[in-house]
Amino acid sequence: MSPDITQPGLTSQPSPPAYNAMRSIAGGRRLVYFLPWLPSVMAIALRLACLNEFISSPFFLPMGGDRGLYHSVASRLAGGQGWNDVFTFMPFYPYLLGGLYKLLGGANLAAAAIFQALLDGLTARLIFGLAFRRYGQAAAVMAASGFALLGPATTYSLVTMPVALGLFWTALAATCLDRWREQWTWITAGAVALILGIGGQILGFFWLAIPVISFWILLGSRRPLAPRIVQAALILGLGYACLLPSLIHNFRFSREWIPVAAHTGLNLYMGNNPASHGYGTALPGIRLSAEEMTRDATRLASRAIGRDLTVAEADRFWQARARRFWREHPAQALQLLSRKAQRLLSIREFDDTGIYRLLPTAVPSLKLAAVSFGLVWLLACVGYGFRQCTRSTTGSWIILLCCAAGVLITFVTTRYRLPLAVLLLPAAGGTLAALPGLFRAPLRRDWRRLLIGCGGALLAIWPHALPDTTFVDALNQSAYWHRQGNSGKAFAYAQQALERQGDSAEAWFALGNAFYLEKKYAAALEAFERTLSTQPERTDALFNAGLTLEHLDRKTEAQKHYEQVIALDKHHAQAWFALAIIYRAQGQTTQAQQALSAAAALVGWDHPDIVKFQAEHYQPAPGSIRGEADDPY
Repeated sequence: MSPDITQPGLTSQPSPPAYNAMRSIAGGRRLVYFLPWLPSVMAIALRLACLNEFISSPFFLPMGGDRGLYHSVASRLAGGQGWNDVFTFMPFYPYLLGGLYKLLGGANLAAAAIFQALLDGLTARLIFGLAFRRYGQAAAVMAASGFALLGPATTYSLVTMPVALGLFWTALAATCLDRWREQWTWITAGAVALILGIGGQILGFFWLAIPVISFWILLGSRRPLAPRIVQAALILGLGYACLLPSLIHNFRFSREWIPVAAHTGLNLYMGNNPASHGYGTALPGIRLSAEEMTRDATRLASRAIGRDLTVAEADRFWQARARRFWREHPAQALQLLSRKAQRLLSIREFDDTGIYRLLPTAVPSLKLAAVSFGLVWLLACVGYGFRQCTRSTTGSWIILLCCAAGVLITFVTTRYRLPLAVLLLPAAGGTLAALPGLFRAPLRRDWRRLLIGCGGALLAIWPHALPDTTFVDALNQSAYWHRQGNSGKAFAYAQQALERQGDSAEAWFALGNAFYLEKKYAAALEAFERTLSTQPERTDALFNAGLTLEHLDRKTEAQKHYEQVIALDKHHAQAWFALAIIYRAQGQTTQAQQALSAAAALVGWDHPDIVKFQAEHYQPAPGSIRGEADDPY
C-alpha cells in the first residue's frame, strides 16, 4: 500500500450536515475549542472506570512476567538502589515509572495506571490533530474516539508495561513529522532527532526510523542542498547519540558494548528458527519473563558453547543462530516471513502475555473498548480508493513501515503491532467521514488505489491458524489465584494445565504452588521435584522446594537448595535471606551476617523482614552488621 497522495488545491473535507448542526446548536467556536479534547476525556474516563474494577480483581497485583519485572525494577530505582546490571529490556519506561514512584513516596500501581490513562488521553489528542489536518474535523473526532475505545490500548494501560508510553511516543513522532514536513530548521531537526532517539529507548523500531527520516529530509524538499545535508546529519548524529546513556551503563557493568538491551539476539531467534510460527511462543527451557528469559538464554548458550558466557556473548550467540537459520534454510525463512506479514495485518489477535485475553473476564468495563486493530486496518484499507487526503503523510508512513519492519524482524504479538493502529486511525477516521459522500453524490474514485485497499482487506480476513492458548491461560490463572491465596482455584487451573500438557515443568510448578498454599508439603515437594527433573537449574522451583523442605523439617536439604539458587543467581535476595536464617539457627554467625548483608544489598536494610531479623537476633547493636555490609564476602 502506498501513501495517500496530496491533492493540489484541495481543501478539507466538508463536514456532514449532522455535524454542522451540532456545531450550530452548541455554539460554534466554543465547541470547536473543546471538541479536540472530548475523545481524550472519553479515553481517560473509560480507563479510570476500568481501573476501578481492576483494583478489586485477582489480576491487579503483578507477579512474575514482564509487568512484574517492570514494577520491581521501578520500585528498586525509586528506592535509590540503582540498576546495577546490564539492561535486559528497554530502560526508559522503568526509569520513568521509578521516577513516578519516587515522587509519590513509594510504589503505587493505581497511580501508574492513572498516569498511563492520562498518556492515552494525550495520544487521543495527537491522533485528533493528525486526522484533522488530513481529512477534516469529522474524521478527527472519529479517529480519536476510535483510539479511546481501542481494546488492546485500554487493556494494557492498566498494567505496568510500556505500551501506553510507546503509543504516545509513536503519535508524538508522527505529529512532529506531519507538522514540520516542509518547515525544517535546526531546532525542528534537533527536536525530531531527540524524539526518535529517546523513542529508541522505548521501542526498538525508532532506531530503524532515524536513517530513513534523515534520507527523507535530504531528498524530499526543494530547499537548498546545504541546509538539508546539515539537518539530515543532525538527525542522524543526535538521534544515535541517544544510545550513549544505555551504552555507557551496559559497558560499566559488563565491559562490553551493548547498545541498548541484551535481549535482541533472543528475540531475533524466537522469531527466526526452524520451529517458529511467527508468534512470541516460548522456546524449550526458556521462560518468557524478560529477566528470566535472559538468564535462561545465557545458561543455554553457555551449555551449547561449553563455557560460561557473559550476557553480551549470549546475545551474540542467539543472533548468530538466527542468521544461520536464514543462511541454511532460506526458503523456510522466506515462508516464515510471509506468514508473519500476513499475521501482522490480520484481524485476529494473538496476545503473548495473556493480558488482553484474561483481564476482560474480571473487568467488565473493558468490553466497552470494542474497537480492535482489525477494524482499524479494514477501515483504513477499504477507504483507500475514495477518501481524499489534504496533505502528505510520508512521515507517518515512514514510522509505520519501520514499526512493521521491526515486528517482522522478530515476531508478531498484539502489543508489538499496536503502534500501527495509532498511525492507521487517522485514515480509518477519514474513511468514515467520507462515507456520507458516497450516498449524496457520485464520488470520483481511484480504482487502482481501491484495488490495493481491497487487497489489504482481503489479507486481513484471510484465515490462518492461531496457537492454542488454553494451556498458557490456565497457568496464568493458577498463578493469579495463588497470589490471591485461593488454593482451590489455583489447584483447579494447574490441573487444567496438566491435562493439556502432562509433562510440562510449568504445570507441575503451578501444581506445587497450589499444594504449598494448602500446606500439603509432601505433595508440593513432589511437584517441585517433577519440575526440577526437566529443568534442574530453575531457581524459582529450587527456592520453593527449599521452603517446602523446611516445613518438612529437612533443613539441611533446604540449605543445599538455597545454595544452589545462589550459585545460579547471586541476585536472589530471598535465597540469601533464607540462608541467613538457617545459618543463624545453626550458630554459623559469620555466614549468617554475610548472607544477610547480601540480601540487604539487594533490597535495602529497611526491608521489613531484615529489620525484624536484626531485631530478633542482633540487638542491641545492629549497626555492627550494617557496617559489615560493605565488606566483601
